[in-house]
Amino acid sequence: MKKQEIGLLFLSTLLASLSGFINALGILLYSIPVSHFTGSTTNSSIAFVHGEFQIFWRVFSTIIFFLLGCITSGYILGEKEFNPGKRYGVMLFFIGIVLLLSFYFINIEKIFLQMLSFLCGMQNGLFITYKGMTVRMTHITGSLTDMGVYIGNYLRKKHTDVWKIKFLFFLFLGFFIGGIIGSFSYFNFGRNSFLLASLGYLLAGILYFLWRSRGIRSGTLYQSR
Repeated sequence: MKKQEIGLLFLSTLLASLSGFINALGILLYSIPVSHFTGSTTNSSIAFVHGEFQIFWRVFSTIIFFLLGCITSGYILGEKEFNPGKRYGVMLFFIGIVLLLSFYFINIEKIFLQMLSFLCGMQNGLFITYKGMTVRMTHITGSLTDMGVYIGNYLRKKHTDVWKIKFLFFLFLGFFIGGIIGSFSYFNFGRNSFLLASLGYLLAGILYFLWRSRGIRSGTLYQSR
């Protein structure tokens, strides 16, 4: 992998770890995941059948707000393929600042939970594909599926780009480690852990601008597409 691709891998892994961090907090604080919704969809179906409509809406609303976050990213960025010319750094700053403000000014649990889901949706919608590979930074089921298929093809001696396996593995590892750090942070700092998450997104925004600036100076930025 080229230096610019390694830099993008590091940034993507950092974002996956932040998702794992926030999702761990969402489960520990509210018993609801905020970065992926397969289980939540099933739970909302069960709650609906049992007539537990308050629980149904509490869970189902996180799905709606995640979708709204993805829609927002899609509208602002205008495409799903990674394009270094887009303002991903600005979006990451926005996520970090909104998370920070939400922590201080939103005291209603349900609204704060919906905001977390919205921000995760925005992050997951930043870019969907990179060099033809699907990239998911807020959940790992799809990444594990793709990684398994790539590994199977490799073992069968079919042509497979090994870098794709490495890329997806690091996304999985980042999400897993983020969950560990998020859990550790929660048990030591409680809800204040969201402050650390907001700083993480601001750092990711700064690192993206540095990565992009270095790529422009070296003339290698758009070779990563």
